[in-house]
Amino acid sequence: MDEEDNFYNSSDGFEQQIEQMEIKCYRSKEEKSKDDRRTKPHF
Repeated sequence: MDEEDNFYNSSDGFEQQIEQMEIKCYRSKEEKSKDDRRTKPHF
C-alpha cells in the first residue's frame, strides 16, 4: 500500500512538472508571436 502511494505521489509530481514546462513553452511562443507581429509588417 505504501509503495503504491509513493508511486502515485511521484508520478503526480512529475506530471505537474511537465505541465509547468508546457505552460512556459506556450507562453514563450506567445511572446515570440507578439514580437513577430510588432516587427513584421502585416499585409
